[in-house]
Amino acid sequence: MANAGAFVLPPTVGPGGKDVPLTPARLDAPPPLAAVPVVPAIPKAKPKAGKPAPRPTRIKIPKIKVNAPIGSVTVNKKGVLGTPPLSKPNQTGWYKLSPVPGELGPAVINGHVSTRSGPAVFDRLRELAKGDQIYVYRSDGKVTRFTVSGIEQASKNSFPTKRVYGNTSNSQLRLITCGGVYNKTTHHYTDNIVVYATLSKKKG
Repeated sequence: MANAGAFVLPPTVGPGGKDVPLTPARLDAPPPLAAVPVVPAIPKAKPKAGKPAPRPTRIKIPKIKVNAPIGSVTVNKKGVLGTPPLSKPNQTGWYKLSPVPGELGPAVINGHVSTRSGPAVFDRLRELAKGDQIYVYRSDGKVTRFTVSGIEQASKNSFPTKRVYGNTSNSQLRLITCGGVYNKTTHHYTDNIVVYATLSKKKG
């Protein structure tokens, strides 16, 4: 999911769905920032004294048949967000400096769309549409349910950093994978697919 740098495409956002083209972003949407690499730290809720902070452990997305473990990822010295190991194509990665899913703010989970061995965990992510359900399981036994509110495709050269990582007034979720054109020379895609979702309720 590194920056391929081959094309600059306009960001798009829409309700999503299989074979449904994404439409131009709303005029009132915050403009995407210039670069994808620098990922800000997002303020996290403080755990109660004496209790270890929960972490996400598994994600299920019935619409696209995803049932995958969640590891953790962070940023390198250049501020580039890491991804799960290519040797584990079915694993997703929670950005551990983002909120725990279900807590205030935008929790961020990424995953590969493909590896050299074939399709990966988020191969069908772009098929999600407004209203679809996402379930995130946590180490404290809680299951958080999110409802998709939109999906976006943007060039990695104009990644919508503010929309993805900016503070929110409620609990939200971002799912990120690669999209666009695959560059066979650099072995990277030109774009990112981002799914936006809002907490519906907590279970468990």
